[in-house]
Amino acid sequence: KVVYFYEKALSIYRTQLAPGDSNVTNCMNNVARAYRNWGKTDQAVGLFKQIVTLYKEKQELKLADQEVLWMVQYNLGLNYSRDLEDYKSAIEHYSESLKIVTKVLGEDHVRVSD
Repeated sequence: KVVYFYEKALSIYRTQLAPGDSNVTNCMNNVARAYRNWGKTDQAVGLFKQIVTLYKEKQELKLADQEVLWMVQYNLGLNYSRDLEDYKSAIEHYSESLKIVTKVLGEDHVRVSD
């Protein structure tokens, strides 16, 4: 049921907001996480990659965008390391997540050590 409601929310967001709006991408992140928890890793990875693509197309990332993007990169790393056992890809995504979170919060922030 969780996936159904996330997908319904995403559908509403997509009709009301621009594709790269952080509310849309955050909802996409939630749907992808639900897919992963449901065992649908390929769907989760596909959706996470769509979010990364949306952000690559933007000229400038707001703070909210960067927060979603670091979560998405972290979640991609999680999918690659735990579900797909593609450790090279996992390291790439974890590194990108760390780079973004360090830039946004600073090296001494508690989230950087997570």
